[in-house]
Amino acid sequence: SVLQVDVSDYYALLYQNILQFTPDTPGSVFLTFSEILRDAGKRRMPLVTLMSMVKRLCTVATTLHPHQAVLLLAEARHLMKSHPKIHLMLEQDNEYGKPYEPQTSNPAQSHADGTVLWELTTLARKSI
Repeated sequence: SVLQVDVSDYYALLYQNILQFTPDTPGSVFLTFSEILRDAGKRRMPLVTLMSMVKRLCTVATTLHPHQAVLLLAEARHLMKSHPKIHLMLEQDNEYGKPYEPQTSNPAQSHADGTVLWELTTLARKSI
């Protein structure tokens, strides 16, 4: 018998788990999550879900120690390199779309496609 898993539920779980990272999280957890996220990123994940993952990775990185933030930013960069349309988040803020909803548990409903990655400016000021 084959285990049937709704892929959107799997992505939602990954998305929610990004919020679990704190300055007290062991480095091994970051590395394990990195492997899981890279594996998930190889699948045909919807663009809005990918954008939501990148946005959340960058947002959480602002709350971590520099050596931890770099690990999340590396994953965000990997997703951006693998899916060039995510670069739109570096260029423009969609003033007319729905506002970004960071509290949603479903990445497909966060509207990350209408926001910019302001977190990168904040992280640059922290000298990561």
